[in-house]
Amino acid sequence: METKTSEAQKKAIKKYKEKMKRMTIEFYPSEMDLYDHIQQQTKKQTYVKDLIHADMARTNKNAPEE
Repeated sequence: METKTSEAQKKAIKKYKEKMKRMTIEFYPSEMDLYDHIQQQTKKQTYVKDLIHADMARTNKNAPEE
């Protein structure tokens, strides 16, 4: 059974997606080891976000300002 998306739902989805940001990454031939490594990850987006979160925690980028 197919569910239909109402016009209000479509509008809400479009508005939400407008707030999202997208990024692409290029790998040079000398960086194919990096490319191969990320290709092995089943959840690439989660993997990259986890790396960023870990780096932010390590450098206190998410610590509240005084």
